[in-house]
Amino acid sequence: MGLLEIAAVKLGEVLVAKACEAVTGQKTVGDIAGGLTAMLGDRAIDRLGTRKARRQLDDMADTIARRVLDQYEHEFRGLSEDGRAVVVEAVSETFQLVPPTAGLVLGINFNATGLERVIRSLTEAHRATRFFGESETSMYDLLLQMCCTEVVQIVTALPGLTDMAIPEIIGRLTAVADEVRDAPHRAIADAARQSDMAFTENYRRAVSSELDVVDLASARLSVTSRRYPLSLAYLSMPTLVYHPSAPPTVMQVESALANRSRVLLRGHCGSGKTTCLSRLFVLAARRSLTGELAGLNGAVPFYLSLHRYVHADLPSPDDFLEAVGRDIAGEMPRGWIHRQLRDGESLVLINGIDEVPGDRRPAVLEWVKGLIAKFDRPRYVLTSRPGAVDEDWAAVAGFDVVDLLPMGPDDARMFIRRWHDAVANTLSSDAAHAEVDACRERLLAALASCHALRALSANPLTCALMCALHRDNQVHLPGGWLDLVRMVVDVLVDERDRERGVADDLAPPVEQRIRVLQDLAYWMITEDLAAPRVEEVQERIGHVLGPVGVSGSAPSAASSVLNHLVTRSGLVEVRPDGTTCFTIPFLRDYFAAREAAAGGNIRFLLRDSHRIERQHLVVMAAGHAPLPRAEELLSGLLGRAAEQAGTREQFLVLAHACLRAVSGLGSELRRRVEAATSGLLMPQTVEDAKALALVGPLVVDLLAEQSTDDIEVTLALIQAAMHIGGDDVLPFLARLSTDGRPAVAQALRGASLRFDSQVYERMVIAGCPPAGEIVGSAFRQAEEGGSGE
Repeated sequence: MGLLEIAAVKLGEVLVAKACEAVTGQKTVGDIAGGLTAMLGDRAIDRLGTRKARRQLDDMADTIARRVLDQYEHEFRGLSEDGRAVVVEAVSETFQLVPPTAGLVLGINFNATGLERVIRSLTEAHRATRFFGESETSMYDLLLQMCCTEVVQIVTALPGLTDMAIPEIIGRLTAVADEVRDAPHRAIADAARQSDMAFTENYRRAVSSELDVVDLASARLSVTSRRYPLSLAYLSMPTLVYHPSAPPTVMQVESALANRSRVLLRGHCGSGKTTCLSRLFVLAARRSLTGELAGLNGAVPFYLSLHRYVHADLPSPDDFLEAVGRDIAGEMPRGWIHRQLRDGESLVLINGIDEVPGDRRPAVLEWVKGLIAKFDRPRYVLTSRPGAVDEDWAAVAGFDVVDLLPMGPDDARMFIRRWHDAVANTLSSDAAHAEVDACRERLLAALASCHALRALSANPLTCALMCALHRDNQVHLPGGWLDLVRMVVDVLVDERDRERGVADDLAPPVEQRIRVLQDLAYWMITEDLAAPRVEEVQERIGHVLGPVGVSGSAPSAASSVLNHLVTRSGLVEVRPDGTTCFTIPFLRDYFAAREAAAGGNIRFLLRDSHRIERQHLVVMAAGHAPLPRAEELLSGLLGRAAEQAGTREQFLVLAHACLRAVSGLGSELRRRVEAATSGLLMPQTVEDAKALALVGPLVVDLLAEQSTDDIEVTLALIQAAMHIGGDDVLPFLARLSTDGRPAVAQALRGASLRFDSQVYERMVIAGCPPAGEIVGSAFRQAEEGGSGE
């Protein structure tokens, strides 16, 4: 046994004896036997009991000796072993010089630092005789601190020992010995917990703003229109929640996520999947979730964007901070993420399964299942476009399927307001704020008179693009609506994936995508195919591509193009039953109109112009067509109006709508259309209103153009809107809610039974004066009218 080991063993014995002295207040002659005698006093104990108690004290001393050796056998390498042994011996002597005092540790409230101060004070004279160098002094100071901690720990566990029966003393000594032995492990565990807690708070602060931004990912947008605060623009979305043995139910997305441990959140392109996930992440990081989601405020969120792993290995838990939180990943305690997933409350948000190429998706889904198998405590939310994840897989993996739904008209108006508020928040000047406010009001007003804008506003992405492109390009509305739609479509078809860095090696050229979309839409319209089977669609795409497709054989090329349109542009959907359709019906009509105009198919347009469902298509085709073709279409509509008296109003209204979409029209033709439609859109009676409503939904856009100065005309327009019905007329009625005339307010309140009561209340009735004010105002007007006669 070396000198250092001998000194360490002696130090352990001295510390245990000194702890016994601190409990009993009796001198122990500085060894364990004396300490045991002091604790047992005059009480009789058999030899076996004495040996057992002695072993427990010896075990404590040996544990301390081993700890000293582990700490200082390799520390202070500038000192020889003998030099280190001298320092250890000096610490033993220091403790031996402290007089036995029962209140020694109690007097300093069991504080190791306080005990060290007392010991230094009592032994100051003796220490002055030591001639230690800098290294010896440093080792002495550190070892004295450690030993004071050991003594306090033993004494803390021993109070009242002198009053116990002998068996209880032996049991207590055994427990204390275990505590002394396990103290380093507990200290390490406590330090790890403290380190985890500190990093968790740092992580929350660091990432709480990282995803609090919306990026529309279009190079054609200004910086302020492209990127703006998510927290200001966010609007809760409606969802459809599927149940294993019950019909699906509609609820807000927060309610859908609240009580489900695993959710597959599906939605078409731009439906709000990423926005919902980002918002959930930000609020969880800030502990700011409210309502039904408030229970998740303790969860540590992790956000994984799968488009980063198109050509890379899927992340292990240690790599979860690669995208969000990478700036502080180097400070992360070893194993922190595993501990959060295994033992803590956490939230794993995995975005964009559809953004991984189709041939890799099975591996991604297996990776997700592997995560759940290893870590089943976290909440999991996956997002994907429909069709990228099989519903059977979701059921087996324990995921509830939740579909995001389009926005209603009141949601769309609120979305537009919040978008402009979020952009205004990034601007500093009053002039810039005024410009944004003016853009908002122009766009909201245009919704009442433009079906195309109302259709785009149902989807969060197309609504946001519409707001941004309208602001940046100062599009004149309602007249320039077709240009605005064209810009939105260009971003959807080509720009967003490129700007977001989403790779698709098999993506067809953008010109080919547009040609395929136009042909598909026109084919579906002309053949009356609401939802053709996927095999038919692939065959049609192959026809468009010709003998040489994107790559390989024509069938595989057609399949590749269709897959891109479904999973990337998101404009086409393949349903579970194998049928195909456009995800936004309005865009099907838009692409069909472009194809009809490009091909000069005026006969087709005129042939189907009597069909109400073709009205918007005919108008858009007129706007896209070269001027000679547009004039031919307008002349043909006037001709059909003259030939078919029974549907005359329908053709005239359609001609008037086309007139609004065509620029540069000859004055003579314009005069003929205006003369033919003069007075047609100004109903005077309920009968006129009903007749106008029969023309079809196209009338909705034209109602908003009419003057409402004449009270009889205004009331008839309300009657027409009421008979047309549906959400499309609500923006027009909402605009009239601020009219102020009692008769108008009464008519609007009377029309409420024709609409969804809650939506109508929010959009229309909320803007009307209270019913009491209407009656009072009507009475005053009647009196004023009477006194004036």
